[in-house]
Amino acid sequence: ERCPAAGGRWSAERATVGRSAMEERRERPLTAPGSLNPSNPSVRLFGCMLEGSKKEYKFKVQDDSTAHQLVLRTVCVGPETKDELHVIELEAMSANGKMIKMPLTSLKPSVLTSMGLGGFEVSPPVRFRLKTGSGPIYISGEHIVGECVFNLSPSPKKNNHLINVSM
Repeated sequence: ERCPAAGGRWSAERATVGRSAMEERRERPLTAPGSLNPSNPSVRLFGCMLEGSKKEYKFKVQDDSTAHQLVLRTVCVGPETKDELHVIELEAMSANGKMIKMPLTSLKPSVLTSMGLGGFEVSPPVRFRLKTGSGPIYISGEHIVGECVFNLSPSPKKNNHLINVSM
């Protein structure tokens, strides 16, 4: 598997059934393949709004020399959001390199005003769409930026890599 910044995939599993992403991140060794190296972290806040004439937001990075990860935390309605069904769609790259679309969540102010995404991780390019409803809908999380550092320990099955995060 190759480094994500070079168009490859992550070499480590991102989720474990029955455990939150935060628990997994705390327990994961910092030098394991696919983990984030904290020596130089760069974590930036991410947020976007979907509404009326701006029903789509594309998260795209310009810098191909570094690895980027978007960690989604929360999707919520605004105080002025109409009481109608709001379906939010996510379009992102699948493990086989093809863009796929899927519902991220659906919200209705009188039923469900927010949804915690528990650190759902996706690699850019990512597109969010408000498929139904008029919004506003707010999406928040973190944008993690790092360099790919290849693990020099031999592995007969695959090339291991680390993400060295720079701040």
